Amino acid sequence: TSYTELMNLLNPNSYQKGAWVLHMLRRKLGDELFKKGIITFYRKYRLSNASTGDFKNVMEEVSGVDLNQFFKQWLYSSGHPVLSISGEINKKSIQFIVQQTQKSNDFSFPLTIELTLKKGEKLIKVIEINERNEIVNFETPKKVKSWKLDPFVDLLFEQK
Repeated sequence: TSYTELMNLLNPNSYQKGAWVLHMLRRKLGDELFKKGIITFYRKYRLSNASTGDFKNVMEEVSGVDLNQFFKQWLYSSGHPVLSISGEINKKSIQFIVQQTQKSNDFSFPLTIELTLKKGEKLIKVIEINERNEIVNFETPKKVKSWKLDPFVDLLFEQK
């Protein structure tokens, strides 16, 4: 509210990141609760002004989920995760080393990994990233042929 050069605030973060945050919020809450929250927000503020805080409050009321951390890291803080990820495949296990390399604050988020096993079967694993450096191990029913990060495109991040 104290910034005077308002045109400098219009950049890709204003629009593209905003769209990404809505997408990630929909994934976090699920389609049904997200839609209910959008409808409730629209009805409540249809002919008036609303803030991001108003939107967060409506989404919390509708979903019953505390969204303080989500909004703090994705909207009220700058940047996004920049990840360096390596995977070491063993006979029936795989180890991932996930490092956040961005200069801004650390992020906490779920990261989905799709494993393709020896005979083409797919296995989906979701890991919670809460630290700048994480090491995660998975046992697998068969040898892993390959892996893919964020196969459903749920997360705003860059891979280094």
